[in-house]
Amino acid sequence: MKHLFTLSFLFFLAISNAQGNLQFNQVITYTGTFQGSLVLGTVPNGKVWKIEARSIDINQIYTFINGFRYDFIYGVSNTGLVINNQPMWLKANDILSIQSQPACCVNRDYFFSILEFNIVP
Repeated sequence: MKHLFTLSFLFFLAISNAQGNLQFNQVITYTGTFQGSLVLGTVPNGKVWKIEARSIDINQIYTFINGFRYDFIYGVSNTGLVINNQPMWLKANDILSIQSQPACCVNRDYFFSILEFNIVP
């Protein structure tokens, strides 16, 4: 009886699929120069984004996901350890944006490379 329960449970886990599978859709590249605040994009319904790479001036440009700062700088005068785990996964309707430091008065360059996946049942 114990083995029957275990096998039944394993079978149930094997056939259950709560979130669907991921199917590669496209590579999205955001690049440019800006000053102030900029919304790069919103993840469409039925899709997920995987931020693979980014290049920004960590002391002058901050990355935000849904309005929360993604970059964290530990140290004196914004120097020291930079914590920003990548890759970063974003779900449908998540908003990716960047903002230059308020004291910054020049245009700054940015680059993001994102993989977009479809969620298929």
